[in-house]
Amino acid sequence: MKKQRIVIYGIGNRGQLFLKFSDKRNIEIVGIVDLNKAGTIFQGIEVSSPSELLNMHYDKVVVTPYHNEDILRYLMETCGIKKEKIVVGIEIEKEFILNRISEYKYVLFIDEEDYLEYLYHELGEAESFVMLDLLNDKEKWEFTGKTDLTEHIFIFGIYDYITYNNNGFFQYLKQGFPNSKTVMILYDICDGANGFETIIPGFSVERLKSEFDLVITYHSQEAKKHNLMYMMYPYPQSKQMSQDKNIVSDILFVGQAKDRLSLLHEIYIRATEMELKCHFFIVGVNKEEQLVESDIIYNTRISYQEYLKEVLSTRCILEICQQGDETSFRYLEAVIFNKRLLLNDKNAIHLEYYKPDNIQIFDGVDDIDFSLIKEDKVDYNYQGDYEPRKFIDFLDAYFMK
Repeated sequence: MKKQRIVIYGIGNRGQLFLKFSDKRNIEIVGIVDLNKAGTIFQGIEVSSPSELLNMHYDKVVVTPYHNEDILRYLMETCGIKKEKIVVGIEIEKEFILNRISEYKYVLFIDEEDYLEYLYHELGEAESFVMLDLLNDKEKWEFTGKTDLTEHIFIFGIYDYITYNNNGFFQYLKQGFPNSKTVMILYDICDGANGFETIIPGFSVERLKSEFDLVITYHSQEAKKHNLMYMMYPYPQSKQMSQDKNIVSDILFVGQAKDRLSLLHEIYIRATEMELKCHFFIVGVNKEEQLVESDIIYNTRISYQEYLKEVLSTRCILEICQQGDETSFRYLEAVIFNKRLLLNDKNAIHLEYYKPDNIQIFDGVDDIDFSLIKEDKVDYNYQGDYEPRKFIDFLDAYFMK
């Protein structure tokens, strides 16, 4: 079969991915155009200015940028290229993703959040698992264990699903792999003023349940209300994270101020009066609302890896859940890294590793016994219940029912 002659428009991350896997397609790359990178060379091909399209011979132009309205107008109006000769957006992902994932059993579509990257990174030892961040044009990892498969398990976060559903790819994926199973993991609450139903137009739990074979939430009350699967997130007991870090703080908080700033400030003041060292990183605080003469770090975001270093070097993690929310990651971090936990989630008493000496539940600052924070080391006797490998085993067992 004669190869199609292709010109790539845009050699950013998506363009480079397309070029990287072009040898797996029945195509020939005859040119690359990019206004900002003209004159550079990628894989032996010199990048030209888009104006050079008028002098090229090709069958199709593949437009790789997501924001491409101006590019399409330029190609059709200035260059006179017919619409049928232009391939854009989802058509690139369809071919690339279907070819890319067909050899893997577990495919995790995930966004840029680095804490999610950390949660699943140790699944490198799991057979036939790949994690893709295609919304941000990246492959997170490619692991060994490829096999020829007819059944797949596709795992989504909510924002990835919305994007793929809006552009038609989600249905395309299910049609391309009719024997596949789809899993939605909700990393935040659905109901209330801070939930998905408020911040995401058209969001519906019932729609998710009809679209996915399994919907998982960490929120026990919403699981009961909406008949979802209740489960704590997978969380690795990383071998790379040493427990022998020097303790440099007594209480750690990292997060947005939202409606909890006054309580955070009250806890900080009371703790410092008790001669406890607080490391507070609070984002979203106007200058006039900040505590003067404090060592609180305002409006500085830290990566999840930087946050974990803070966790390992503190005695106690502070979590203030928003109204209607329940604890998840802070609880997991406390249990796995043997840290005390201060939080305002009354449902925490039902958690598997809840111990009142290790986990203090409070309504206000007067409920907190600050004297416990510097007591002997904590040991939850964690048994590895939340390991990512066990999550994969659970999926296998669930879909074999």
